[in-house]
Amino acid sequence: MKNCFIIAIVLSAVLLSACNSSNAEPTSPALLTVNVSDVVKPVNVKFGSGIGCLHRGPGWPPVDLSDPRLIALVNELNLGFVNLQYTLAPSSIEHVVGLPFYRESTGKHSKRLSYAKTFKKMGIYSSSTGPDRDLYALCNSNKKLPGGTVTIKGKKYRTFKELLRIQPHKNYDDILQFLEKLDSSPEVFIRVPTFFFAIIDDPLPRRSDGRVIIKRDQDPQTGADLVHYLNDPPTSKWGKLRAVNGHVKPYNVKYFMLGNELWWPYTEFNLSADRIIKQTVAFSKAMKKADPSIKIVFNPVNDSFPKSFLRTDDPARAKIINKLESFNEIIIPKIKKYVDAVEFFQYGLAVGDGTILPGLDKEGWKYLMSQTYINEKYGNAERHKKIANKFGRDTSLIMGEFSGPSARLGGAIYDADYMIYLLNNKYDVFVANWNLGLIESNYFGLIKQDIFQKKAPVRRPSFYIQKLFNNHFGENIVASKITDSPTFDILEHDTGKFLRLPPEKEVPSLNAIATTGNEKLYLMIINRDLERDIKIKIKLKDFTPKPEATVYVLNGPAVNATNEKNANNVTIRESTINAGDFFTCTVEKHSVTVIELKTAE
Repeated sequence: MKNCFIIAIVLSAVLLSACNSSNAEPTSPALLTVNVSDVVKPVNVKFGSGIGCLHRGPGWPPVDLSDPRLIALVNELNLGFVNLQYTLAPSSIEHVVGLPFYRESTGKHSKRLSYAKTFKKMGIYSSSTGPDRDLYALCNSNKKLPGGTVTIKGKKYRTFKELLRIQPHKNYDDILQFLEKLDSSPEVFIRVPTFFFAIIDDPLPRRSDGRVIIKRDQDPQTGADLVHYLNDPPTSKWGKLRAVNGHVKPYNVKYFMLGNELWWPYTEFNLSADRIIKQTVAFSKAMKKADPSIKIVFNPVNDSFPKSFLRTDDPARAKIINKLESFNEIIIPKIKKYVDAVEFFQYGLAVGDGTILPGLDKEGWKYLMSQTYINEKYGNAERHKKIANKFGRDTSLIMGEFSGPSARLGGAIYDADYMIYLLNNKYDVFVANWNLGLIESNYFGLIKQDIFQKKAPVRRPSFYIQKLFNNHFGENIVASKITDSPTFDILEHDTGKFLRLPPEKEVPSLNAIATTGNEKLYLMIINRDLERDIKIKIKLKDFTPKPEATVYVLNGPAVNATNEKNANNVTIRESTINAGDFFTCTVEKHSVTVIELKTAE
């Protein structure tokens, strides 16, 4: 976030006249015209990913950050930034969001705060009254939940008492010092908890639904102290502590998002708007006082589709939709002068990596492949800009998470297509593929890492998308246009939650972007079509290439293909083709193709 390298398949010793080796009959030619002298804008985006579950629970084996296989794989990505999250999941019966930073959280693993001691510093004790006591009821239920692993209703659990006395595997120093060991250190973006939440699915229910929800305001000083620790000079109190922990110079972290998806507990668990406003303002003030140069980021509701798409005909959903719609209107005016940038999240069909979800059927994949076109048609970016502008004119837009079923080939194609959309619509700070899993053993990440069996990490299909953008992409976007693209139709799609999207006719099968840099022209072409190879005529203006171009094709045997069992099932093939200011290329069905041309001058 190189023991396994991209497999380069040389298709022939002689130059090829097409970008693929498929035997399928391609469609009649589309036309891609590129005007290299017409610079649309610089690429003001850093491509990155993230590390979820920073304080991951001790029920999991630790990730070995010294593993050369992991370091090589993250080096291969050449990430521009990494987003650090703070979710804790110590066992399968608890989900906790929002462990704060304390000076005792730093240092060697054996000396840093355990979960239980962290809770005590937050003022949550076993003698507390109210819902907090339910958290400790599980920790202290020795008669019903003895030490060690127990089986309840067919599931194995560890007791909270056992888990909470152990220290988290990783802290900020562990991760940040790991990132600095990479060939190119990424910029760091940190989410700071302003609330503590505990959602406990209690195997020994004390309430009718068996679920306990705990909400606790965090102390803004914890946010300020984190900034001091990361950014204060070496001679300061915090700088000296940082040096003791192995890092003399400041980390110089500049972007901090306050909270995470606060509209969710506002909607689902009655977290009040007043509390959200109070905490956001207090944290922003305290953290800016610690370092005025930092940027404070907030995550508003992603209200980006026409109201006619919302399922307000369903009373249960309408109630939630109405409350979601009120969030931005109530919160933004009260916090806008304390926020420097806004971060949105956007998810395609079948969120998750797709390995534990059923593979999509044909219509599902067609819908997913149409998302960029739908976003463009219905002005989603403009809606995002209007929300951002409520914070202030030209407030920066960040797309901190976006994802389809990222472990499947189709999800990777969607990711590339959506990245192009973001680039064309001025999301101009950071663009992150699904954030979780860069060094985690979970089902959402760019890397599959079996820490239980200690197997070598494996690249998932979306790993290659990050690699293509970070390694084969220029510094300036230049004008390009596709004409005569084949098209496909999609049916109405009900997301099953809050949106019902209408059917669409003539969705273009092709999308492309052209960039320049290092005396090269890079053409990235997406073929959204599930069944057809497509022939493209490519016409270049004001650019004379060398007669040989390098081609990188990301594809696999099927749109549902994964690398979970075969690490080379979906990979990048590298080849060469004949090129000129006018040449023809055939792009394979369900693929991402990058053509890299060097100037002849």
